[in-house]
Amino acid sequence: MSSAPAQKLTVPGAIGMAAGGLVGAYAGLSLLLPLSGAAAAWWVSRKVLPEPSHSVIPALAVQTGHALWITLGLIIIGTLDANALDPVILLVGIAWLAARPSNGPVYFLAVFQIIGLGINASAFVDATVGTAIHKALLVHVLLSALSLFLLGQLWFRLRKISRTENGDL
Repeated sequence: MSSAPAQKLTVPGAIGMAAGGLVGAYAGLSLLLPLSGAAAAWWVSRKVLPEPSHSVIPALAVQTGHALWITLGLIIIGTLDANALDPVILLVGIAWLAARPSNGPVYFLAVFQIIGLGINASAFVDATVGTAIHKALLVHVLLSALSLFLLGQLWFRLRKISRTENGDL
């Protein structure tokens, strides 16, 4: 029997857990597909990508969950308009990031997420609290914010790797 050391819950960790619980209680099923998609993408990526590329997995997984969720949403509401470009753009960025972890796909995905965050945050503020659209927009905003955070972390890792390879560390 293995006895892993117990980890203490930090204040940021407790705040994150509480916030996650509140968002989950409010958004409910709106979180199910993107979280399930992200978990599946994480698992598949760990099996498929070579070890040196594992640093892209968090950013890649959240983008994948977001793309699946947008796709399902468009199918459910039966909309085939300019919004259908969103999952296509995400899938291009995801494939690019998986194939060639570098600044190019990080910038590409970050620009997409920044634009989406602005549009969805504006609509979120105007939506009626408690409605399905308000819950969906909250999930969009949170996924975009998390995506940007993870892309930022990845950018710093890639920068450090690049500096090490060039002997600049």
